[in-house]
Amino acid sequence: SACFASRMSAVRVRLTPLWNTTMKIIDNFLPDKVFEDFYKRMTGTNFPWFLCNVLEYDEGQNSKGIDEKTLCNPLDNYQFSYLFYSLLHGEGNQPHKGMQFDAIYPFIEILEVKRLIQVKANLTVRTNNIIEHGYHTDHPYRDAKTAVFYINDNDGYTKFETGAYVESVANRLVVFDSQIKHTGTTCTNQFGRFVVNFNFANK
Repeated sequence: SACFASRMSAVRVRLTPLWNTTMKIIDNFLPDKVFEDFYKRMTGTNFPWFLCNVLEYDEGQNSKGIDEKTLCNPLDNYQFSYLFYSLLHGEGNQPHKGMQFDAIYPFIEILEVKRLIQVKANLTVRTNNIIEHGYHTDHPYRDAKTAVFYINDNDGYTKFETGAYVESVANRLVVFDSQIKHTGTTCTNQFGRFVVNFNFANK
């Protein structure tokens, strides 16, 4: 769309080889005012965060078809999350759609999303040393993209099995093929590491 084209001309895009595909890093992803409002909403005291595990891994059987392997101590396998949207956690034939769904409208437009699979915000609190939780994929669907949006600056990162990693920089977004295993981390220099994970298809 025209909106997407003009937005992409205003941001810095870096392409990095990752296995047989491409990882796209986009800095200054949201317009300044849109990002400021989103940042205040996500880091404010009224946002509804829920305590959960980072990885749900069953050694015997993984019914979701998601390949997860916990690298950290089980006591560190926790975070606060908010589920904006999910085909994986709906009731019956209806997807889950959270009350805060309107917050992600700008992302849907800029990314030219045709089909949402899951959108989830994650908050990992500060630790004395950076903890990598475990390599995983977010869902079992193929021909889809995963994007991580970084809400605040911190020394945490997204790491891939190849050893490549993307630093947490506020208003940065990285997009990659959903089948590529990755892990998030904690941080040591901020109260917490705030991100939003998008899983979607463009066709």
